[in-house]
Amino acid sequence: MGRVKMKLAWIEKAAARNTSYKKRKNGFLKKVKELSTLCDVKACAIIYPCGGTVPEVWSSTPNPMDILVPFMQEPELERRKKMVNQVSFLQQQNMKLEEQALKQEKENKELENIVLLGQCLEGKDLSGLDLETISSLSWLVDNKLKLVKEKVAKKKAEMAADGEGYIYSLLLFT
Repeated sequence: MGRVKMKLAWIEKAAARNTSYKKRKNGFLKKVKELSTLCDVKACAIIYPCGGTVPEVWSSTPNPMDILVPFMQEPELERRKKMVNQVSFLQQQNMKLEEQALKQEKENKELENIVLLGQCLEGKDLSGLDLETISSLSWLVDNKLKLVKEKVAKKKAEMAADGEGYIYSLLLFT
């Protein structure tokens, strides 16, 4: 039986919260150990329990300071580059998603214009379209025409290099 996806929210019951904390802490530490073992990286986990003053520390080296001291000796700017908090992580993810959405929106608009262009070639009337749509359709036609001209020029150049350009250019333009 599969696991049920749990909504990430504050657990109100203290007993349930402590149980979840212990299970998730153990799972997290297990993943850190696996990462350290499988990838041969130095790892250190410091967990401050809720309401506790003494952190729990796990380290892949006998002395966790072997990992922390080199990190702390780096200039603060370099340290900041390597550190991510939840807010900045979510901001980065949000920016990536917004960029993807804009890219997808642009692709969708272009596909809509291609469909519209096909409908125009079949005889659809353009009188009901707004100025922006007609403008983007005009831009699409110009770009497609430019691509066709470039391909024709490239093909002419290839044929001229083969010595067969004269015959083919007669066929292309007659």
